[in-house]
Amino acid sequence: MSMAPAHRQKSSRRGSGFNLPASLALTCALGLASCLWRTRWSFTTPCVQWPRAVLGQHARTKVSRHASPEEDKVLQLVAEYPVAERADTDDVEEMVKAAKKLMRPFIDQGAYSLLPGDWKLEWSTGKGRAFLRPGEGEGPTKYSPSGKSSKDPANLQLLSFLALPKTIVQLTGSYNRIDQDRYQRVETFRMHPDYQVSDTTHGTEAALVLEGPWGTGTAEGEWGKGAERTRVPVQFQQIRVVPSTENSEESRTMIEKLGLGSFLERQTMKTQETYVDLNYMSPVMRIHKEASGDIHVLSKMEPGTIPFLLD
Repeated sequence: MSMAPAHRQKSSRRGSGFNLPASLALTCALGLASCLWRTRWSFTTPCVQWPRAVLGQHARTKVSRHASPEEDKVLQLVAEYPVAERADTDDVEEMVKAAKKLMRPFIDQGAYSLLPGDWKLEWSTGKGRAFLRPGEGEGPTKYSPSGKSSKDPANLQLLSFLALPKTIVQLTGSYNRIDQDRYQRVETFRMHPDYQVSDTTHGTEAALVLEGPWGTGTAEGEWGKGAERTRVPVQFQQIRVVPSTENSEESRTMIEKLGLGSFLERQTMKTQETYVDLNYMSPVMRIHKEASGDIHVLSKMEPGTIPFLLD
């Protein structure tokens, strides 16, 4: 397509002495448009710093994203989701409704290729918003109408398939790290304020790590006998407790004071195979259903940004 020759025009800004050739302006505009077009449709997801209101305790964690409007809606609801003791059934239903606009009983097998990487759990039907915000889970214990509280104590023995001792902690968040043959589930915690064994490690975090091989498959499900699933079977075979990268020495001290020092090295464990069913997968977001039936919403992170000493 031919174009009329461009002519140099004077700037209308008085006294500026600024002149810009029309051809140069057109070239810049076309270049910018091309860049934006390529970015919008590529599978490369830019990294941005999420606000503390979304990230909670780990505010410096980077999350990869180039979200669709539907994904944006889900993440916005996560950001606005109330603390556990103030959440009600309307909050849960609104989140589930937004998630189900993306969810499908069976998604393309190509979803497996997007699974490897670092993931941050944003929300689940069982717990609500996964990460505590600054100040949450402290002070007097309060409960929601359904009996939930951000100060709910967690028993590491139950979270570890009975591999760890009965140690009461406060959960602060959850991640997944997945590579081609290993699935790591990372549950972050700190000393529970009502079960403190030392004041010197108040607020310090560590993480329980369950890991083992994962596979692919399908199975029957609630949609009927023989219904297809994009299933990820997982067999956890090892367990360990790892320090935070932000204050690793204090974190290690806390681990030892909790009687978990022997688990700083990997220990073998025996568990029954579990699974998750993938209901939505993109370079930005994953929604899956656990074997328990809980719906989990996770966002993709920049590689290597989980703030705990994993390998």
